[in-house]
Amino acid sequence: TLRFTEPLERSYSTASLADQTGAAVAGATLEPGPDEYAMTLLVPAGLPNGTYSVLWRTLSTADGHTAEGYLAFTVGTTADIAAVVIPSAVSGAGGPPQWLKTVSRWAALVGLAALLASWPIWTLVVRPALASVWRVGPAATRRMHHYTTVATVTALVGSAVALAVQAAGLPDGSFLDKLLNTVGQTRYGELWLWRIGLMLLLAVVLTTCAWWWPRHRRREGAAAWLLAVALPVPFSLIAHASAAEIGRAVAVAADTLHLLMASLWAGGLLVLSLVLLPTVRGLPAAARRGVLEIAVTRFSIVALIAWGVMGLTGFYAGWLHVGNLTALTTTMYGKALIVKVALLGLALMLASINLLVIGRRLRRRANDPSAPGVWSRRLTLTVGLEAVLVLGALVAVGQMTSLQPARDVVTERARQISVPFAFGEGESELLLAPGAAGVNHFRLAVAGAALPAETEALLRLTMPSHQGMGTQEVQLARVAGSAWEHHGSELSIAGDWELTAILRPPGAALLNATSTLSLGVTPAAVDVPGEAWRFETSGGVAGLGLLVVGIVGLVIAIFAGRTALRKEGAGLGTAALAMGLLLLLQARIDPALALAGPDDLAATGDAALLARGEAIYQANCMSCHGADLRGDGPAGQGQDPPPADFLAPHALVHADADLVYWVRNGKQGTAMPAFGETLSDEEIGVVLGYVRAVQQQSDAVARAPDPSQCTVPPRTVAAIGQLTGDQAANEGAATPASADLPLPELPDAAVEAPQPTAVSQEGQEGQAVDAGTTTAIAATTTELVACTNAGDTLRRLAFFSDGAIRFAYPTGVTPGVAQVLNLPPSPAPEGQRSVILDIRDVTLLADGRVSAVVVIDDPTTHVHPPAEAAPAADDPGATTATFVFTEHNGRWLIDEIV
Repeated sequence: TLRFTEPLERSYSTASLADQTGAAVAGATLEPGPDEYAMTLLVPAGLPNGTYSVLWRTLSTADGHTAEGYLAFTVGTTADIAAVVIPSAVSGAGGPPQWLKTVSRWAALVGLAALLASWPIWTLVVRPALASVWRVGPAATRRMHHYTTVATVTALVGSAVALAVQAAGLPDGSFLDKLLNTVGQTRYGELWLWRIGLMLLLAVVLTTCAWWWPRHRRREGAAAWLLAVALPVPFSLIAHASAAEIGRAVAVAADTLHLLMASLWAGGLLVLSLVLLPTVRGLPAAARRGVLEIAVTRFSIVALIAWGVMGLTGFYAGWLHVGNLTALTTTMYGKALIVKVALLGLALMLASINLLVIGRRLRRRANDPSAPGVWSRRLTLTVGLEAVLVLGALVAVGQMTSLQPARDVVTERARQISVPFAFGEGESELLLAPGAAGVNHFRLAVAGAALPAETEALLRLTMPSHQGMGTQEVQLARVAGSAWEHHGSELSIAGDWELTAILRPPGAALLNATSTLSLGVTPAAVDVPGEAWRFETSGGVAGLGLLVVGIVGLVIAIFAGRTALRKEGAGLGTAALAMGLLLLLQARIDPALALAGPDDLAATGDAALLARGEAIYQANCMSCHGADLRGDGPAGQGQDPPPADFLAPHALVHADADLVYWVRNGKQGTAMPAFGETLSDEEIGVVLGYVRAVQQQSDAVARAPDPSQCTVPPRTVAAIGQLTGDQAANEGAATPASADLPLPELPDAAVEAPQPTAVSQEGQEGQAVDAGTTTAIAATTTELVACTNAGDTLRRLAFFSDGAIRFAYPTGVTPGVAQVLNLPPSPAPEGQRSVILDIRDVTLLADGRVSAVVVIDDPTTHVHPPAEAAPAADDPGATTATFVFTEHNGRWLIDEIV
């Protein structure tokens, strides 16, 4: 099973098997993995000993990024390890160059900002500022119409360029085929169509708005606002935030808010530079200063809100995608983030000058007609420079969205080491995985312009302290882009190595560079970022929304002067911030579950992680819970209550949060100790993933009849009504509570089931029944429980005799009973299905009926306290009851449950 960090586009992602010569191996088949992040390659049985390669290519549904590569494995022993020929299917042009990807995403972002901000900035800033100089209204609206037309075209063209570059990254078919496949068969294409649709719809709505008198067409204006707010959503749904497995909704919501506020600010600067400032240029100095004073104040309010929200959401995005200083300073993504922050810092300095210096000067001289217009000209200059800096920052954003997040890069580096090479242009590197003495995977990635396809690459490996070994020469195979790879055991000795990389471009001089490597027995440690906080959907999104409301309230309070609005804004803003933080703290997902949820980990079948979990279990848990997880370990003997039996059916439905709580804090009322100081959150998640994997393979799961086994024809409500009497004749009669139940309930587990009435009355000993009857009784019971797990009430009732139905519904089918019976089937989740533990003592009664003792465990009836409370130690056990069956038309039906 191949598992990736982002969800896969099934129509494009694939994997195949090749032998050590690079030839395809027949018989390998590809299947979808256990979730959207994985795919499973089934290899043919009986593979000969040797080294093989798994070729893979992927397209992310989260951000549209493509990737390809291969991994090698060996069947047999170390003697069977061989160098592999890189399969030709991995080789390729590598898609569009990085600069083109960056430019295409930059163009789409600029178009988004220009179009999104047009109506909000006009209604919030430009139109109110021009109210006192209404004579320039026609010129201002014409200029704004021209601006929105250009902004719409820019947005559409930018998105079209982004689509073309995205399609060009696909390897198969003509460009037109790639374009059509991208639009019609990928999630990127689907969201791209939504993006274009929203842009066109906003453009149409803007043509219907009353620009100078917005209140005359309130509905159109409100629609323009809603469309502007919705416009970033398709962008965020195809961004890095959408790739999060845990807490995806909150990550996408934060990314949407970040993009919305950035677009308001960046687009607002464009509106000021291209619409407002040119419009007021010909006004008298005093009038111009009055307009600009209002515009600066109102735009500063919008900008401060945008900065506050951008700071909040940007910090969270940095935490998610970068995580620490190492990731920030050593990756392309992190360096692009540094450039972005630096440019935005300069832009904020100019914005501060506009607000605190130029704005004040304009207010002081607003009513002085003789004052020179120097500050108006300076405002034009600073706003223009600010816009240029923001557009530059968007270039860095375009670079970031087209790169792998820094956190993922550093995490990947933790499984390999990097050896730098200086070929004169950019930073080239040799990656070695795992980066320890023994078999390694070599990947030489050369920075700079793409090298010709015929370029050869080789490595010369020398160990200065072992001159007698001579120099090994390794021929590398070309793969996608300017990269070459090899898989072999040339670096089999720990120590200091000298590595020389040589490139041979056709018809050009050789390129070579030398570097050194200190190779250890085990890979070197890497500073991997700690896991960022993740949040549940409802609480996280609500908390994020309240934080935004709080920022808005505080900014309004700052500009409200000494009016009552200042106290109200400050009070409401502070309260919203406090409530938002509280909601986020409550919505935080436990780190152990965010790192590797036990159920999710068990579902992935990741052999390496499950083996690690088994090792942790053996070191910390096996002494009490036993080698087979049955609670029978030697250290648990004599404990009261005994250690938990993880394979008991009721243990299957304990929530992951409960299990994490017990492992971390101990279980109250038992001898279970706390491991919070011994095991990390990741180790807790991994060991519980191992427990879940064993549980899912246990007999308890196998003995839970599957809902698909419920195939008996159902009873009908009308037939039950005829059987139990005329409902009209019973109207007004008192209806016992039991009549509202779909069928008789099993007795409480604490009550011992009595012997069947027929035996005790007649005083005869029960006789054993034949094997055929026993099999039929077991089949009836199994399908009854299958229908229970299927949540299909009418099919369950088909296993009860007419007498049992009359007893269950003595007053007929009341409206309450009819409502219950007509509910659609609702299958129980796998871990919450009833399990048949035993069917025993099948005995023939004197009246011809047959009794059987049935032991059923219904996991949903056990006590499962919330994770934040100390769970109780005494969950009730299974339910034991005696079923009495009667034969009817060749079927055994339940006549009584006692």
